[in-house]
Amino acid sequence: TACALVQRRARSGSARSGPSPSAAMDLSVLGEALKATQLPDGEARKQAEALLDKAAAEQPDQLVAALCQLVKASPNEVPDALRQEAAVILRQLVEGLPTRDPVWGNLKAETKAAAKALVLESIKSEPSNVVRRAVGQVVAAIASDDAEDIDDLEKDWPELLLTLAQLTSPSSEVSIRIVALGILRDIATTVGDGFFRDENRKSSVAMLASTLSDASPEVRSAGAQLILTLVETVHTDSLVSKGQDEETAPFVKVVPELVSVIQGFANSLNEEQLRETLEVLIQAIESDADFFKSCGCVQDMSETLIKIASVGSEAFGSEDIRHSAMEALMALTVNLATDVAQPDGLPLLEAVLQLNIQWMTEVEEDVDLWVKEGKDKDEDDVDDDVVGIGEENLDRIGESFDEEVFLPILFKVIRSVTMRPEATWKIVRSCVMAVAQVVEHLTEDSVDQCVEFVLSYPEHEHPHVED
Repeated sequence: TACALVQRRARSGSARSGPSPSAAMDLSVLGEALKATQLPDGEARKQAEALLDKAAAEQPDQLVAALCQLVKASPNEVPDALRQEAAVILRQLVEGLPTRDPVWGNLKAETKAAAKALVLESIKSEPSNVVRRAVGQVVAAIASDDAEDIDDLEKDWPELLLTLAQLTSPSSEVSIRIVALGILRDIATTVGDGFFRDENRKSSVAMLASTLSDASPEVRSAGAQLILTLVETVHTDSLVSKGQDEETAPFVKVVPELVSVIQGFANSLNEEQLRETLEVLIQAIESDADFFKSCGCVQDMSETLIKIASVGSEAFGSEDIRHSAMEALMALTVNLATDVAQPDGLPLLEAVLQLNIQWMTEVEEDVDLWVKEGKDKDEDDVDDDVVGIGEENLDRIGESFDEEVFLPILFKVIRSVTMRPEATWKIVRSCVMAVAQVVEHLTEDSVDQCVEFVLSYPEHEHPHVED
């Protein structure tokens, strides 16, 4: 077994020197050591990791070469799980670990060249998608270590960008395109600005546009995530500055399609792709909300996010989807608060306030359970998570906007929802809680207005409201 073999190899070294590094270069023993790193047996795992650490410190070139041999081995000879683990260890040798220093910078030139050639070939020819993805992470790690910008990368690894350009084309297999797009996303900090140089701009925009219109939802998602990562890493002026023609404003051309892709994922219930794309969208908005304003897509994007966030909990298999849609919407609203506070932005603020009040209605209906929770824990943990999110979002709005801007709109929304014939105690409670959340951000005169509103419901028939 892996456990027994690693233990035998560990005992074969002296107590002082530990496992013999030469043992790690034996492919069979290396394979067993990789298996042992995944075993629940803590002692065997510890000994296997010690073997790898010693080999990395004393014979890094041999270790990298041996790992490369495992990665490229036939699936009939070495299982996919083991070849995937070999790729993971390769990446760790490039990036380093808290317990293991990176070795890539100390390798011989011929070792590096051989490893680079192997991982690029594996992206193209590897039959296992799981192994291919792991190898893609190795490629990204090497590129990030070797180069600070696209000029360095073209000098030190000229084959990489040429290969990725081929592999992202529609003629490549879907699984290969996804990995190639993922590599570009992972190295966006290094190559991003180079995407939009005069000599690259047209082909870059064409490539990105082709991914967004691809038949495969996985490719569309990978393309959308790459675009959003470029928004996060590349200066806005490089993306949207207008000149003589559309080619000098590359993302103006693709952003409407990006919004359509997100809408399509929601409509067709491509939940995994939607969730992943929304997570990257949040990062992009937090990093550069002005990009979305410069593209003129704030309205379309916010309307899309509102539709996703406003559906009930049963619409998606994972609550994370509407949580992420709400967070992206809130990030857009508060990061563009100055613009949203203008007359043409106030409809967005009104919609966001109304949506959060709607979320705050998803409280526990069982009064006995709610009362018991309050007595036992002095809190309302029985309510859905979206209730707390809505309350926190009201606080964020109160902090981000002047009271002269948001308070009249908040009371406008409150009047609208409480006057509806179908308004229930849940609506009343949500409105009271909404006012309570923003009070700390108000001046005394405005606080009096809020207190007057809250005191209009001191003896409501439902204990959730009265409380």
